[in-house]
Parts: sequence; C-alpha cells; structure tokens
Amino acid sequence: VSAMLHYAVSLKNQEVGKQVYSFIEAVLTDKKEIIMTYGEQLVQQGMQTRNLEIARTMLHNLHLGVDAVEQAAGLSKQDLASL
Repeated sequence: VSAMLHYAVSLKNQEVGKQVYSFIEAVLTDKKEIIMTYGEQLVQQGMQTRNLEIARTMLHNLHLGVDAVEQAAGLSKQDLASL
C-alpha cells in the first residue's frame, strides 16, 4: 500500500496522482491512516506547485524583485532561481 501511495505522490502529473490516490482510497478502505498521510503529501505538492506558479507570475509579469517574491510566496531563492 505504501509503495502504491508513494508512486501516486511521486507522479509529475498531479492530476493522475490524484486519480491513483482516489482509486487506492476507494479500494483499500481499511488503510485510512496510511492513505491520509499520503493524501496530505499530495496536497502539499499541489500547494508548492501553485506557489511556484504565483511566484513565476510575480517575477515575470509583475516584474517584482526576488526578495519581495521570496517573502510573499514563502519560497527560497533556490526555488525562485528555477523559474
């Protein structure tokens, strides 16, 4: 179960990861505690992806400085350098 959930979390395509997670959750109803831990990881990944999208917009479209974006988005300079 853990390996399947880890796979779902690791998928770059988050929509597919969510679908795999939902399937596992529906089929393995007796493993709720393990499934919730991985569900939280999926949510965190989604939030990180969204923060990066917002930061990219702030940097490229709004032309805000790196320091302001770092503080507003809660990302590191290393994260922002990849944008």
